Amino acid sequence: MKSTFKVLGIIALAAIIGFAPAGCGDPEGGLTGTPPDPLAMAKAELQTAISAATAAKAAVGTPTVIAGWTEGTLTSAGACVVGAAAADIPVGLKAVAADPASAIEAYGTAITAAQAALDSAATVAEASQAKDDLDAATITFNAALGTAGTKSLKARIAAATGTITIYLYGDENFAGVTSANIANKTITLEGVGAERTITLSSAGRMFYLGVNGKLTLNANVTLKGFAANNTVVVNVNASTAVLTMNDGSKITGNMRLTTDDSGSGVAIHNGTFNMTGGEISDNHAPLEGGSGVRIYSYNGTSTFNMSGGIITGNTGTHGGGVFMNSENNGASIFTMSGGTISGNIADVGGGVMVNNRSLRESSGGGINTFTMTGGTISGNTAAVIGGGVFVQTQQNLNSGSTTFTMSGDSTISGNTAAYGGGLAILKASLVKTGGAITGNTATVSTPVSTAAVLVLAEENEEGAVAYRDTGAGAGDNITVTWNSSSSQYTTLSGVTAIP
Repeated sequence: MKSTFKVLGIIALAAIIGFAPAGCGDPEGGLTGTPPDPLAMAKAELQTAISAATAAKAAVGTPTVIAGWTEGTLTSAGACVVGAAAADIPVGLKAVAADPASAIEAYGTAITAAQAALDSAATVAEASQAKDDLDAATITFNAALGTAGTKSLKARIAAATGTITIYLYGDENFAGVTSANIANKTITLEGVGAERTITLSSAGRMFYLGVNGKLTLNANVTLKGFAANNTVVVNVNASTAVLTMNDGSKITGNMRLTTDDSGSGVAIHNGTFNMTGGEISDNHAPLEGGSGVRIYSYNGTSTFNMSGGIITGNTGTHGGGVFMNSENNGASIFTMSGGTISGNIADVGGGVMVNNRSLRESSGGGINTFTMTGGTISGNTAAVIGGGVFVQTQQNLNSGSTTFTMSGDSTISGNTAAYGGGLAILKASLVKTGGAITGNTATVSTPVSTAAVLVLAEENEEGAVAYRDTGAGAGDNITVTWNSSSSQYTTLSGVTAIP
């Protein structure tokens, strides 16, 4: 019966498109065109169905089949979990009633039969019946493959205890949080089979590390921020909290719109961040705070150790790549032994800004230490000062210190700013015993702006004193010591005053 209706439909279609019987538009009584061959049309439909079925079977391949799923146990992306409910297994796995192997084999047989019918069908009815049979086999095949898992990453983290690796098998959304969601547990995230992207679907943090909260991002894990956010993607917010990024991980695309000072990609507030690899990119913070990484301490210690990876394409006003500050005798520590900070943009401190500023009245300054023994800071831009690195004491604080130490094979090159394209120091300390500061550009052409190392000191309300490096060698020794108590430089070695 279905085939009869299809034949009638084909004839009706022929009439609609202009292949009318004699007397209907042709004064000579003939046809207005050559009518299509109904059998050819039926075979074309069958061929389309065969092609789609073949592709679907190939995509499934031979899926992994497991008797049950347990968090922390690695399996293959798309694996079939026998007897499980979809709500109890992760996104990227499938809940099945039974091993789908026999259904997949039967589907292959159905495709072979359809191909044989395509080759041999002599009537429209035969071709149409073959397609009907293949359509029915497709329904059975899809049903055997089960239902996609729906257990979210947020639910998996909430349920996790102790130390565990959570494997990601698919992309998913993640609603932002406002309180700690990783505390007293150690979580490692690792993508399986391909890059797995977790995207913030609302404003808020994706991960908030509290007391004894530890998070490691391994390969094939991308954390994507929110386009209109009010905070960072990852907040390391306790002295015992630790974030680690390894090769193949990424934190990207967080657009912070609120004008406060808490960063956009990663914020370290009295915790530790170890970056051995991976990428922090394309984040934005509209005010002071570090679009890529913010290191801030209030009466505690915040530590960022960078030995690999890249921080790139971040934009903001202060510290496009990395910003650090501390107060009330807190300590912010940035140690860079490898990796790259490049292509970031800010008004001041395009690559890195080290700041000593009291954000709270009468709290006093802190200890800010940036030690660079390796790695590269290159291709960053500051509209005003410090294209590569800007180190300053922003207020006349009578406590705390701000120090940049450069040695080893570290490099600051190819950065641009109006003043101090490579490195600029304002009322702060510098110890340079090695490394190279070369090929940086100042867009304002003055003796002050073109210094490879620019040191500024506010002498009084009527003017300032500026100093610059005495040579262009990669290993020039420079020691500049700023005394916060007396508000003056007590050591100026390896630099000369600029007239």
